[in-house]
Amino acid sequence: NIYSSERTRRVLIENNVLNITGLNGAQGRIYQIILGPTDVTMRHNTTFTTSVAYFFTESNPKVDQFVFQDNIISFGDYGFLGTGTSDGLPTLIAYYTNYTFTKNAIIGGTQFANNYTGLDCFFPLTISDVGFVDYSSGDYHLSSSSPYKNIGTDGKDLGADIDALTAALAGAQVVPVSTLPPPQNLRVQ
Repeated sequence: NIYSSERTRRVLIENNVLNITGLNGAQGRIYQIILGPTDVTMRHNTTFTTSVAYFFTESNPKVDQFVFQDNIISFGDYGFLGTGTSDGLPTLIAYYTNYTFTKNAIIGGTQFANNYTGLDCFFPLTISDVGFVDYSSGDYHLSSSSPYKNIGTDGKDLGADIDALTAALAGAQVVPVSTLPPPQNLRVQ
């Protein structure tokens, strides 16, 4: 944020599977919002982390028109956090206006469920309580017995649409990061 630009707006993050591990002691966050964007929607994502917080906010002005719904996400150590605020609703009140935060399954955040009062979220104790078809093999479809099957705001499963994601990635080549060339410092004039 050294060279400021116009306010970021109209961002959609949807149907992603993220597994954040191996941070070597860094304070990783799955999502972070700073400097008050507007019209940000994050829905139908499946994310796992052992990091500090699954979401971190530091915004002035406040984030406006924010939607966080229909996600499956692991809590991490501190959950939905902001600078100087506690997890959940206190962060939403401090840093957001006109927000929707609903129908999210927050894995491992049971002890903080009271911080989400009125937000219609779910708190499975463990990953196995979500009801994935085969989590250990990376099949993140929800089983027919999952309590999060077909309960999204749109009637779909919570989390990413795994079939749509698989179709979108069909034919894509996976390139390990270790084989990529080193970054170049490019100067655009």
